[in-house]
Amino acid sequence: MKKYFLILITIAVSTTSYSMNESFWGSSSQVNNFDTQKIKNIKYKRASLESELQVGGLTKFQKKYVMPDTLMLFSSSLIDSCPQEFLKYIYYEEFHKTEYLFNLELLSKDPNLLKKCLIAQIDGYSALGAAIIASTKKPSPSQLDDSIQRKRFLIKNLMKIGFKPTSKDKELAYLELYERTPEDSECKLQLAFLSKTYHPSELPKLPIEIVRHIASYVTKNSLMEEALS
Repeated sequence: MKKYFLILITIAVSTTSYSMNESFWGSSSQVNNFDTQKIKNIKYKRASLESELQVGGLTKFQKKYVMPDTLMLFSSSLIDSCPQEFLKYIYYEEFHKTEYLFNLELLSKDPNLLKKCLIAQIDGYSALGAAIIASTKKPSPSQLDDSIQRKRFLIKNLMKIGFKPTSKDKELAYLELYERTPEDSECKLQLAFLSKTYHPSELPKLPIEIVRHIASYVTKNSLMEEALS
């Protein structure tokens, strides 16, 4: 994804300038509920991944409300025997403070277990994909920034110990940013437009002001771009 946005920036400084106007995108009213088929497909695949990452409803209830400090969902031995469980550990970021048998610091000190976790995937998604859609307490508007920062911190820590995003992880980062972008923002429609192809070869067709606008917006706001910068 970093390479993708380096291409954006390169085009921004080398392409002939055009004026950005409403006629290029159509009416601003199109921004609302403008989901391309690509975005809909990513949403469908995300839902499938979330289903794979769930623990049982009763287990989750007990961990949250009954035995948060005594019910341990994860351990080094469990993850060693089934590395995909590491993605579940990452997904349940909200439980990390009370999972005393396993954490990223312990993982970083165990080369053999780390190697297994680095290659562990579910349907093409790595632990970074799980981090992007991590289950957190539903934030109020005033807590949204804190929730985003926790995810960025988690992603950075994973990348520090060697995790690299798959193409599907990058799609989730794109979708996360798209959904977080306000409906009345011009970037909403621009991101939807790019999602039709999700390929740098389409970028030279865009007016330079739009390329600069999107590159700046994504660099500042995307979970994955923040981790890769």
